[in-house]
Amino acid sequence: MHDPGTIAVIDDTEGTRLATRRILERAGFNVIEGTCGADALRLARQRPDLMVLDVHMPDLLGPEVADRLKADPETRSIPILQLSASFTDESDRAFGLQSGADAYLTEPVEPELLLATVQALLRARTAERVAERALQTRDEFLSMTSHDIRGLLQALRLTLDVQLQRAQDRNFEREAMVHAIRRSVSDVQQMTRLVEDLLDRTQFDAGKVILHFQELDLSALVRQGLQRSIDEAGARGSAVELDAPEPVPGLFDPVRVDQVLSNLLSNAMAHGAGKPVRVSVRKSGAQAVISVTDHGPGIAAEDLEQVFQRFERGPSRERGGYGLGLWIVRELVQLHGGEVSVRSAPGQGATFEVRLPLHQKQER
Repeated sequence: MHDPGTIAVIDDTEGTRLATRRILERAGFNVIEGTCGADALRLARQRPDLMVLDVHMPDLLGPEVADRLKADPETRSIPILQLSASFTDESDRAFGLQSGADAYLTEPVEPELLLATVQALLRARTAERVAERALQTRDEFLSMTSHDIRGLLQALRLTLDVQLQRAQDRNFEREAMVHAIRRSVSDVQQMTRLVEDLLDRTQFDAGKVILHFQELDLSALVRQGLQRSIDEAGARGSAVELDAPEPVPGLFDPVRVDQVLSNLLSNAMAHGAGKPVRVSVRKSGAQAVISVTDHGPGIAAEDLEQVFQRFERGPSRERGGYGLGLWIVRELVQLHGGEVSVRSAPGQGATFEVRLPLHQKQER
């Protein structure tokens, strides 16, 4: 059952404190009590979800308590609702809010107004926490991305410097140079994928991804995509097998479908332990079905729902992956009006299945 939260009620007048407690408990809240400013400072260490604070108390005034709580990093995030039966002028309200209170009500207060104010403060705090987590995730993501791209650039520069010196030597080893250049191309491809994921994430967040549909054969499109993945598959030691026995004509965005396939292949090869990856293309009623199967360690049942979440990374994810690939797959498939799913079990590999409508619904 959902826990509505804990509220600390601080008031030296017993009747008022008990009445406030009764209103909050009837609404489902857990209530802890105090009778003075010192109690408020002590109970704040228990991190209640909200504090209802009397303005006039025997040791410390409510505004002074609020000021101390907001000055302390450990307690500054606790929303404070000040109540007063003595200080009811607008100047008192302004002073209370300026001292750190998030809301100020005068008594007697109707239960409906008290609860509405409490709920509004709790909603605001929830939104603030979501925003804080989003900013933290963004900063961590940008820091990690910058670090990895910088590492790839440094490795690329060193490789090119060495190859330049070799090229100036008439007795350079051709095979060694070819191998080094291929490694550099792989680094460039990795950086390109990172940058494209970043750009796509920004476009999705802004709602600016637009699909351009064309009549085409999906089997032929997938076959071309696999041909471009030969080098990556060879570098990872994974053979890719295609099962597409017949044409699957339909209306698709070729660039975005190719991106879906590329991300699924990269995921399969990253987790496939060097074993063959199987790709199939079929027509099923009014849908086209693309499936990509690897023979890696598989995915636990409790993790299946998470693999398409943004920033979700599998335990064997290689450096350079940030958990955006499968999220982008899901977003692109949904823009096509389709759906993507995964079937897996520990030790049995994983199969990702994409279902796309053959023809798009006409918008009116």
